[in-house]
Amino acid sequence: MHLQRALNLCIIMKTSQISGELVLRAERFDIIERPFEPALGNASGGIISLKPYFRWKYGFFYLDLLKVLSKEVIVVKDLSTREALEETVVTRAIIDGFWSDFSKRLDLDVAIAGAGPAGLTAARYLAQENYRVAVFERNLYVGGGMWGGGMLFPKIVIQERAKGILDGLGVKLEQYPGGYYRADSVETVSRCTTATIEAGAKIWIGMSVEDVIIREGNRVTGVVINWGAVEAAHLHVDPLAVKSKLVIDATGHGAEVARVVSQKISEANFPTLTGKVIGESCMWSEAGEKEVVDRTCEIFPGLIVAGMAVATVFGSPRMGAIFGGMFLSGRRAADIASFILKSRFKGEE
Repeated sequence: MHLQRALNLCIIMKTSQISGELVLRAERFDIIERPFEPALGNASGGIISLKPYFRWKYGFFYLDLLKVLSKEVIVVKDLSTREALEETVVTRAIIDGFWSDFSKRLDLDVAIAGAGPAGLTAARYLAQENYRVAVFERNLYVGGGMWGGGMLFPKIVIQERAKGILDGLGVKLEQYPGGYYRADSVETVSRCTTATIEAGAKIWIGMSVEDVIIREGNRVTGVVINWGAVEAAHLHVDPLAVKSKLVIDATGHGAEVARVVSQKISEANFPTLTGKVIGESCMWSEAGEKEVVDRTCEIFPGLIVAGMAVATVFGSPRMGAIFGGMFLSGRRAADIASFILKSRFKGEE
């Protein structure tokens, strides 16, 4: 059999007498192929497909493999012909997939603005209770300020109170004298994001919450969204809307959703000293960490603040690169939202 043609074949073989790994020795490294699981039904076949890079230099390994397994070969199928890639199929797959996902999330239990540590934590705990949750992040990345750690050193610090939250995510924590724990910022963001998605929450990147929907009594009943790129380019493009029973402002230092409500609704009277957004104070880590958790609450009917947005709304001190309060605030926001959903919206699907 001609070598080039042989390398475009797929071997369908019995797996009942084959176990372990098939190790193919190459000149500089090992290539390991594991047999696939048997096909469905009563069939005992599995498939091994040869890697394209065997085609020239390492083609003789196919002949060795075929010789070793010659008694197990049932069918040899020619895969040398296949459909050409079509650009419009790729486009259709993306559009169809987006529409399928987005259209299912136009009516939420909780919409969260901001995918930083507080927003991701709130989303994860709410999704674990089977609430319909989506997070809207204007940037093309999640994690908020965690990526940069402290002054671009990719480490974050948490205190004992927040340790359980990161332990539950599998984040590797290094104990540090004084009751502190240190974590890699990239690992922390990655594990937070994965856990949030696996819990069932949807994260939309590149989408900015620019306004809220209100109903009678000035109750917040959803978010108004647009592409972050549209916002950055200062284009006048009308937004779209997503309905939700509750909204969590986890937009960080900007407290952007709370500011919109304060500015647009004259009757808005937040539980702050001024009734409006005060703006965060200077750094005092201990006070800031405590207040950002204790003051996480519903500041307006249908609107909860979490994370650094709490400090901005209430005028609390900023705390720097210690992130325990962010995670604890997110957890508290989820608990508050869950309580409201069970009490205020009791009986609603």
